Amino acid sequence: MLPIVLAILPIFILIFLGYGLRRLGGLGEGFWRGAERLVYFVLFPPLLFTTLAGADFAALAAGELALAMVAGAGALMVLLSASRPVLGIDGPAFTSLAQGALRQNTYIGFSAAFALFGTDGLAAAAIWVAAVTPIANVYCIGLLVRHGTAAEPGVRAVTLAVLKNPLILARVAGAGVNLAGLALPSVADEVLAILARGALPLGLLAVGAGLDFAAVRKGGRALPLAYWLRFIGVVQASAQFYFFMWPASFPYDGGGSIGSLTQASVVVVLITPWLYALIYNVMDFGLIRKLVLSVMGMAYLTVFIPFQYTLASVVLLKGSMLWYPQIFLLWAVFLQFGTLVGFYAWAMSWNARGAGGRRLS
Repeated sequence: MLPIVLAILPIFILIFLGYGLRRLGGLGEGFWRGAERLVYFVLFPPLLFTTLAGADFAALAAGELALAMVAGAGALMVLLSASRPVLGIDGPAFTSLAQGALRQNTYIGFSAAFALFGTDGLAAAAIWVAAVTPIANVYCIGLLVRHGTAAEPGVRAVTLAVLKNPLILARVAGAGVNLAGLALPSVADEVLAILARGALPLGLLAVGAGLDFAAVRKGGRALPLAYWLRFIGVVQASAQFYFFMWPASFPYDGGGSIGSLTQASVVVVLITPWLYALIYNVMDFGLIRKLVLSVMGMAYLTVFIPFQYTLASVVLLKGSMLWYPQIFLLWAVFLQFGTLVGFYAWAMSWNARGAGGRRLS
């Protein structure tokens, strides 16, 4: 658990830093629009191309991996189509829901895969995206055609946009070079490698800059709760299926799992002031505010963690290990990080809330 937390922590730091930089407004809106286009058209395609061109498809079991990803995406499409009568929403709303469920954020996915598994993970993520994106686009195009309005593009326009997509072209080209056994000139290979190295950091900053919590509030107070409940249902259904199919392969017991989560949470407490130092203290806020944010975060964790894992232990003791996925994903380190993010977002608004615009220090 702890290695996973430490591996993905830099990803969230960059995302939150991007959010903070845009919230302060020093770089201007034009910078972020340009950064998004730079990543999409210039930096990310070389990353996809070089990753797929240099991947060892045989060692990665590329065919089996792609088949598993396609099967999972296909099952999700079937569930989405079957759920529309139950949800009771109109065509345009269902189109938005389906695209939100199917379209992945490749910047975060690639960063997490690389942080956890290195270049092999990056190659596996590229195979995943290359396999799933075409069928997901076809499904979404079908929904746009069936439920679209006059303002939406037709099948021909959407299909041409897909075929001109630089990310899809980069995947096809990279896989083609790999399968054909071709090698690029050393200069071209080095230029592509340099461009690829800038894709993930700038992409994660752009992801953070694009966060809009106000848009979530505009969807109604019940909207975040509705999606949270749906996520809980998916997690628990997946746990039920896993324990039904492979109960003997689960590697944890109740005591060991709680001990591992507690150790990871202690590390979260220790790195909280350093985390805020990287993403908040570098901003133009007063010293008192910076100290208040760090103390508030550490005090919350110190008080909450014992209660958190005592309750988790009771749930596992009185219930069963079927509840462990819920505890791991919704009631452990990720919840702690989520609260720290909430404190950070609140602290970013303190400058505007000061009486008469005066600073606290």
